[in-house]
Amino acid sequence: MIPSRVDRGRAGREGARRIDRRIDRRIDRRTLLRRGGAVAVGAAGLALVGCGDDDDRAAGSSSAVESATAQSQLAEQSQAAQVQAEPTATSRRLLMPDRVCDDCTLEDPAFEALGGARAFSGVADGAAYRIEIPDNWNGTLILWGRGFGGLNDASTDFESHLGFGGFPPGRGVLVPLGVGWAASTYAATGYVPARGVDDLLRAKEIVTAEVGPPERTYCMGASMGGATAQIMAQEFPDEIDGALALCGALSNAEVVDYLVGWHALAHWLIGDAPASADAAGLLAWAGALGRVDEDVLTLTARGEQFAALIEDLSGGPRWGFREGLAQQWQVNFALGAAYWPTILSAGPPGPGAIIAHDGALMAFDTRAVVYGARPDAGIDLERLNAELMRFRAPAALRTDPALGVASGRLDVPLLTVKTTGDLWTPLSLDRSYARRVIGAGNGANLVQRAVRRAGHCRFSEVEEGLRAFFDLVRWVTEGERPEGEDLTRSDLSAAGRDFTDPFDDGDPFAP
Repeated sequence: MIPSRVDRGRAGREGARRIDRRIDRRIDRRTLLRRGGAVAVGAAGLALVGCGDDDDRAAGSSSAVESATAQSQLAEQSQAAQVQAEPTATSRRLLMPDRVCDDCTLEDPAFEALGGARAFSGVADGAAYRIEIPDNWNGTLILWGRGFGGLNDASTDFESHLGFGGFPPGRGVLVPLGVGWAASTYAATGYVPARGVDDLLRAKEIVTAEVGPPERTYCMGASMGGATAQIMAQEFPDEIDGALALCGALSNAEVVDYLVGWHALAHWLIGDAPASADAAGLLAWAGALGRVDEDVLTLTARGEQFAALIEDLSGGPRWGFREGLAQQWQVNFALGAAYWPTILSAGPPGPGAIIAHDGALMAFDTRAVVYGARPDAGIDLERLNAELMRFRAPAALRTDPALGVASGRLDVPLLTVKTTGDLWTPLSLDRSYARRVIGAGNGANLVQRAVRRAGHCRFSEVEEGLRAFFDLVRWVTEGERPEGEDLTRSDLSAAGRDFTDPFDDGDPFAP
C-alpha cells in the first residue's frame, strides 16, 4: 500500500535523520553499478556508460549494491503488477517542445520492481518513462537524468535508439529506505539536457497522478544528466528541492565549446583538415598527434603540444590528466563526426576562419576563448589564437536556457562532483559555472567537489557517490550546507584532496 500524503510527510521529516544511521548498515562495499562501453560514466562507484544507452547493456547492469537486503526482499515478497499509465497532456512550460525524434526507437520501459515497491511505466510525449515507488514511500522522489547516447554504429549521426542508461545508482539502497524515483529515455537524440528537463518533469506529473505529489523532489543526473539537473535547478526551482550533478556537463553549451575547441586545436597543429569526416577518418587524422594502443597513449612531438593545450583548456595541471587524456582520446576525436561535415561544407577552413552555424543543436561559440599552454610547450600562443578556427552561434541562442550557457540563476541547493582527470566534461566547466553563479549572487546555493581520479564519472561507491546525495538531503531538510571546495581558483593541482576515498596509488595526498 502507498502511504497517505500525511503519513509520507511525517516519514519525510524523519527520513533525513534516519539516513545516516541506516546507510552504513544497508550499503555493502561492492560497486553500485557497472557498465562497459567506450565512454565510462557513473556515480558512487558506478561506471554508467556515459553516456551510452544501449538497451541490452543497460539491462545487464543493474546496481551491484542491490545486495543482500534487496535480494532477500525480492525472494520474500511478491512483485507488484506492472502499471502502464495513460498520461494526460501537460500545460507546463517546455524548454524543447519541438525536439522529438520521430525516427528513433525506444527502450522497452517495462521493468520488474524491487520487493515492496510498485513499477509504473509507459510512453508520454515521445519518451519512455520508468517510475518505482516503494510501499513505504516517505515522499522523496529522485528524477534521474541519463547520459549522452553517443553516435550510431556508422558514426555518421547520433544514436537513434533512446534508452534509460540503466537504473539510477544506489537503487537497491534507496528504494528500501522509502525513496522513489523516475527516469526517462528523453524524446530526442544527441546532446539534449533541456529535453531531459521536459521529460523528467513529465514523469513527475505522472507520479503525482498515480500516487500523489511527492513531499520532496531531487533532480540527480550523470554527465549529460548532470546538465539536466543544473538546468532544472536554474529554470524550474519550484519543481525541485535540490539537485546533484555527477560528472555534469555544467553550463550546457560550454561542453560543446570545449569539444569543438579540441578539434580546432588539433586542426591548427596538424595543418590540414581530415580527409574523411567519419569516425575512422578522424582517428586516422588524429594519428599525426598520437595513438592509443591497449589503453596506452603515445604522443608525437605535436601531440605533446596538443596535450599541453588541452590541459590548459580543461582546467590546468591536475591529478589524472594524462591518464584521462588517454581514456578520452578516441571518443573525443570520433565525436567530431557530428560537426566536421558542417565545417567542411564551405571548404577546408583557412587561418582565422570563423564558422557560423545556426545553433539549432547547441549554441556553441568559441570566439572569446583565449587558448593557452605552459611556457615549456614551445607554442606561439599569439599566433595560435590569431589563426585558430572558431565558431559563432546566433547571439540570441547563446542565452537560451535550452541551447546556450548557464545564466547563473540558482535558487535551490546544487551539489556537483567531478573527477579531476575527466576529459569528457572537464573541471573547467565546473570552474566556469561557479563563476557565473557567484557573479549572479547565488554562490550560497552551490557546493562543488572534486575527486582525484582519471576518467569520466569514476567515483567510489559510498564515500564519493551516494554520500553526496545524502549530504544534499541533509542540506535541504536540515539546512546543513555540505563541505565543498573552491574550483574557481587557477591552481587545481590539489583539487579533491578532501573528497577522494580511496586515493590512487602514488597520489601525493594519499594518507
